Amino acid sequence: MQPTLMHQPSANLTILTNEDSQKNTSIYRKESLALDDLLSEREDPAMELLGRLSELFKKQEVQIQTLNDEVQRLQGRIRRISLENADLKSNPTTPQAYKPEELPENFLQLKIMRGPSRGPPEHEDEVPDEHTEQSREMPPSSGSLRLKFFRRVPGDDRCGTDEDVPPSIGEEIFSQGNDAGQLCALPENFWEDDEDPRTEKGEDRVVDGGEEDLTDAVVKVFAAVSEPNYAVPWVYKPQDARTGTAFAVTWEKESQWLLTNAHVIRHAAVIQVRKRGDHQKFLAKLLCVGLDCDLAILTVESPQFWDGLPRVRLRREDALPRLQEEVTVVGYPIGGDNACVTVGVVSRIDMQRYNVCWTQSLLAIQIDAAINPGNSGGPCFGAGDFSGCLLGVAFQVLGREDAENIGYIIPAEVVHHFLTDYIQNQRYTGFGSCGFAVQPLENARMRLALGLKPHQSGVRVTMVHPASAAHEVVSVGDLIIKVQGQEIGDDGKVPFRGTRNERIDFHYLVSKCFVGDWCQFTVLRQKKQRELQVQLSAVRPLVLHDPPDPPQYFIIGGLVFVPLSEPFLWDDFGANYHKDAPISMLWHWFDGVRESMDHEVIVLSQVLASPLTVGFTDFYNVLLVRFNGRKVKNLEHLMLMVQGCEEEYLTFEIERNNVIILPRKEATQQTTQILKDNMISTDRSVHYQHLQ
Repeated sequence: MQPTLMHQPSANLTILTNEDSQKNTSIYRKESLALDDLLSEREDPAMELLGRLSELFKKQEVQIQTLNDEVQRLQGRIRRISLENADLKSNPTTPQAYKPEELPENFLQLKIMRGPSRGPPEHEDEVPDEHTEQSREMPPSSGSLRLKFFRRVPGDDRCGTDEDVPPSIGEEIFSQGNDAGQLCALPENFWEDDEDPRTEKGEDRVVDGGEEDLTDAVVKVFAAVSEPNYAVPWVYKPQDARTGTAFAVTWEKESQWLLTNAHVIRHAAVIQVRKRGDHQKFLAKLLCVGLDCDLAILTVESPQFWDGLPRVRLRREDALPRLQEEVTVVGYPIGGDNACVTVGVVSRIDMQRYNVCWTQSLLAIQIDAAINPGNSGGPCFGAGDFSGCLLGVAFQVLGREDAENIGYIIPAEVVHHFLTDYIQNQRYTGFGSCGFAVQPLENARMRLALGLKPHQSGVRVTMVHPASAAHEVVSVGDLIIKVQGQEIGDDGKVPFRGTRNERIDFHYLVSKCFVGDWCQFTVLRQKKQRELQVQLSAVRPLVLHDPPDPPQYFIIGGLVFVPLSEPFLWDDFGANYHKDAPISMLWHWFDGVRESMDHEVIVLSQVLASPLTVGFTDFYNVLLVRFNGRKVKNLEHLMLMVQGCEEEYLTFEIERNNVIILPRKEATQQTTQILKDNMISTDRSVHYQHLQ
C-alpha cells in the first residue's frame, strides 16, 4: 500500500508511522528487484514495456523515500513544539528581541494558513502560491498556548515586540512556541478581554475573519416607503413596507456607517435596523445615496446599537476576485427572519447597467450564489488571502425566464469610489463620463479608409454631448486609439487586469476617475495623431431615471406641466411604457441628449376640467414645444415666462402643431379655484415656491 499524507481541515496532522513507511518501502524494493531478475532472464518483444515498468517502480521508490524523510522531519518538529509548549506553560517567558541568526529553535517559519494545505512545502521556509490561494478557514494555533508575536523592525535586522498594536493580515511576524511566518488569519478571540490592546483604547472591533463575527456585522433593514406618483405629482402612492440588508463598515476615520443598496431605502419615510439576534429596532438616518451605483450610507445615533457590533473591512481597491473564486453572501432574504448564508463562485466580471438607474455602465461581478429579495445590500465575502474582507455588495439578479442563478454584486472597487467621493465632497457627485458615443471599427477596409495603419485599432466618435466638457475638445469623426495610455481594440475594449485573455469596455478606465478629473485620449483627426485632455463630467440623460422627490410640477389655468422622466412614463403607462408610451416621448427617452445642463423636456400631462378649459381636456401626455413663440428650456423657464408675460393671451404650442390659448388674466385668477376644486394645495411643487 502506498504511504500518503492526509490533511484535515484543522490544525491536526495525520501521518503514517515510521514502521508502516519502512514496511511499504521494503515491499516496493522487493517488487523492483523481482522485475530486474525477470528482465535479465527473458528476451521477447515485451522487454521494452517491462523496462519502462521497472523505471517507474524505481522512481516510485525514490518518491516514497522522500515522503518518509518528510514524515520524520514533521515528527521531529511536533516533538520540539510539544516540549517547548510544556516548558512555556510551567515557566512563562518575557518577549525578547532577537537577531535572525539568534532566533531560538522553536521559531519555525511557515505561513499560518486559514485552511487545509494540499501537501507539505518542498522546503522548510517555502509555501507554494497555490497553497495560500486554496486555503480555507482555520485558526492558526491549536492547544492552550498563548502566542506572543514578534514583528520585524523596518530598517533593522532585529525582531521586536509591539503588544499595543496587534498584527495585521499579511504582516510578517514570528510567534514564540509555534509556527510563524506571514500572518494570514487571527482569530477574533485570540486576545483575552483584559489584554486586547484594541479594546483597551476604546477602539471599535474590526472583523478580519471568522464566519460568526462577519454574520454579526450584518443587520436587517426595515423601511416604510411612500413612493411619489409622477403622473399625479401632488399625491403619493399608498405606503408600503420593504426589507433589506445592511452591514457595518469601517472606512478611514468613519466607524459608524452602515452600507446598503440605494433601492432598499429609496423613498423611505422611516428607516429602522435590527442587529442579528436582537429584538430591538433602531432608527437609522440616511447620509448619502448614489442611485447610479445603487449604494447608500446609513448611520444610527444610538450608542447602544454600536456596542459590540463588529465592522467589515473593504477588500483592496485593486484586488478583484479571480474567476471561480468561492464567495459567501450574507443577508436577510424572504423565507425567514434570521440571517441567511449562501455560497457560490465568481462566474464573470464585466460592465453592466444597474437596474435602479441606467445612467451608465459600471463594473459588476456575476456570481451563482442565490440572491433573493431581501438579500439586497448584504455583503459578499471572498476566500483565500482575502477571506473576511468585503468582496462586494449584493444588489440584483438577471430577471429573465431563460436565465437561472445569475446574480450580481457591486465590487469593492465601486464601493471604494462611492465612499471616497462622499468623504471628499460631503455629497455624492457620481462617476466620470467621457461625454461622447463611439462606433466600433471591426471592418478592415473601413479602418484603412479612415487612415488607420494596419497595426492600429480604435473606435470612431459618432456623437458628443453638448452639455459635456468633451464638447469643446472632441469632434464627431475623431478616431480614439488610446485612453489613459492603453490601446483600444476595434471592438472598443481594452486589456483587463493586465492579462491577455480578459478584455473590458474602455469606459471602465473612465469610470475609475472622479468627476472633475482629467482623462487622456489619443485620437486620430484628419489622419494626424493628437493628444487630448478631457475633464470628466457627470453627463446626465435628458430623460432622468432619478428625478427629484417630491415630483416637480406647475399648474396654470388648469394646465398641468411636468418634466419628462422615466418614473413619469412608468406611472402613466405602466411597466410596458417602452411599448405603450407615445413615440415622441420614447425618442427623447432613448436617443435624446441635453443641449445644456439644465435642459428638460416638458410634458402637458393633463388638463383639469373647468369652464376655462372646455375643449382642451382631450389634450394629455403631449410635449410642449413653445410658449408665446419662445422655445422652453425647462420647467422653471416656463414658470418665469408665464409670470413675466404681459401679453393678453397665453399661447402654448404643443406637438403636431396643436395650440392651446388662454386669456392671461382669467387663467391667473381662476387657477386658485381650479386647485381648490381638485384638492391641490398649491400651483407648483416645493422646488419653485421661491418663484411666487
